[in-house]
Amino acid sequence: ANPVATPINSTNYIVIVTGTNSCTATDSINIMIRPDPVFTISPDDTTCNNKTVQLNASGGDVYLWSPASMVSNANIANPSTNTNTNTTYTVLIKNTACNISAALNTSLTVLPAPVINALKLNDVSCSVASTELSATGANEYSWSPAGSLDNYTSPHPLATPTTTTLYTVTGLDFVTNCAATDTVTVFVNKGGASSFFVPSAFSPNGDGLNDCFKVKHFGYLKSVDISIYNRFGNMVFHTTNVDDCWNGTYKGKKSDMGNYVYYIKAEDNCEAYIKKGNLVLVR
Repeated sequence: ANPVATPINSTNYIVIVTGTNSCTATDSINIMIRPDPVFTISPDDTTCNNKTVQLNASGGDVYLWSPASMVSNANIANPSTNTNTNTTYTVLIKNTACNISAALNTSLTVLPAPVINALKLNDVSCSVASTELSATGANEYSWSPAGSLDNYTSPHPLATPTTTTLYTVTGLDFVTNCAATDTVTVFVNKGGASSFFVPSAFSPNGDGLNDCFKVKHFGYLKSVDISIYNRFGNMVFHTTNVDDCWNGTYKGKKSDMGNYVYYIKAEDNCEAYIKKGNLVLVR
């Protein structure tokens, strides 16, 4: 009535029962053979420094990963890991239905991330409307936020922010296919008047020192207008070029020593400015 069956394949058993009255009846039972579990582990691969990678194992219903401190959860089939060193991971897999276990290994080889350096040429003010950013250390770049840049994929984009902005650049190394980031802040200060220095005296005597009256330093200007007058009210010098200077002559002749008056009008990205004062010519 209770034989022991040891099938090697899934088998349907039929039993015929004969009673004391010689009557018979039948019944059946199907014995399914579970296939042997196939245990797997992955990936056995390379990764980038400090990049999150998902490990995967299969074939069981109980898992135990080691080193446990380097995975997100040592008791699941697919924990994640983040490492900056070459690491070998081991997982103990158990199939409780068949009471079969196995230990499998996988390794991650860590490639170095590029070292990205982000720099700026200057900050932004009323006189300096933009700045050049620069990035080094990779083959391909992407800057953000991109709205105030002329080319967000350039290693040297021109930035024209209206408020203080933190720029982040991501650089990709073509050899390792690894990426890294760096940041640079461009400060925007448009609260004050444009500052420039006007000398109070100059000496056009040909000694190579202070021979030419020149305004220093406007920076970026939309327009400039500089006029110099003698004591008689005659205009002895006029220019709309900030790089021009007065050499102390008027109509091809040396001007007299003494006091002169300058009048400067300039306009930058914020507003227009007027500056006037006295200039002494000495020889």
